[in-house]
Amino acid sequence: MDYPYIDYPLFSYVNMVANNFWWEPEPDFDEEKGEQYFIKSPSFVPSRFARRYIDRQIDVSHLDKYLQAANEKPIFKHYKFSEIDDTNRHDLKKVQEENVPDISMTLKVYHLDISKFWYLCVCIKDWVEGKTCEGARISLPTHREELKNLTNELNKLNPKLFGSTIKTTGKAKLTLNVNGKNTVIEDTQTLTLLNVAVLNFLDSGICKTTIRVDGEKDEYIVHNPLLDTSELGTERLTKAKAKTIKLALFYKYLNWFLKEKEADNDIIANYPLSISINKDLLISRMAFFTGVTDNEKFLSADNSDKGFIRTAISGYEDVEIPTDNKYYGFG
Repeated sequence: MDYPYIDYPLFSYVNMVANNFWWEPEPDFDEEKGEQYFIKSPSFVPSRFARRYIDRQIDVSHLDKYLQAANEKPIFKHYKFSEIDDTNRHDLKKVQEENVPDISMTLKVYHLDISKFWYLCVCIKDWVEGKTCEGARISLPTHREELKNLTNELNKLNPKLFGSTIKTTGKAKLTLNVNGKNTVIEDTQTLTLLNVAVLNFLDSGICKTTIRVDGEKDEYIVHNPLLDTSELGTERLTKAKAKTIKLALFYKYLNWFLKEKEADNDIIANYPLSISINKDLLISRMAFFTGVTDNEKFLSADNSDKGFIRTAISGYEDVEIPTDNKYYGFG
């Protein structure tokens, strides 16, 4: 399937993240082998994001502050006393009150393009807002997740095979209620055999989908219609929880993008002033510039020169929220 903006230069960062996180397998058929397989098609997210951006459906009210912070400024600027009048004083005071940090050298030291980085951060912001909009319904666990939860619990028995006997640690009870009638299994050897059966099933070809990347490499992905579907439950995401999860997801995706970026030591060595190279602080500031948060505290460094976003998302670093995306459709 062809989507606009796949090769759009200013979306190169957007495509990188979207193609890693937000894509779905596209079916194809190998006539020589006589079998169906799936290919990793480019993500449609950049195209939909572009349309939403053009149609002004995304709040970018802090763009001016981002541009003020991101554009490189002269290190020293000379002001003539005669040039400073009441209007200039007012403007200078206003700039000071806005307290916009300078991130230009942070972007430069990581060789990040100002425009490409802006589009990436706004795209991530739009995605996570679609996932965490107030009142979003939370999906029930998928069939795979429920089976995995069962095996994770049964693994706590630490089964060991001794000849034809299975020895376990601890006790367990599985109760199955069908049409009002309970079936109870407490024998840990039986439960271990059940665990093995479920694990073998999950590892079988029935529960996996073969996918080809670039027409050459075959690999397995978890998405499978048999196991990875679920229904929307009645529980909804609360406003307070959505606020934290939104920040956590923003951090997750942007941190993935920045993780392999290395600071240019030559720039650092030849710049007369100190340059912040803390990626957490950069992510924290971008959370404010893109409007993920309106809390200006995120513009400042904490006592360890890191961003406040890590404190704000403590305990939610690996969060996954099973909600439909209001703006992009799938989870």
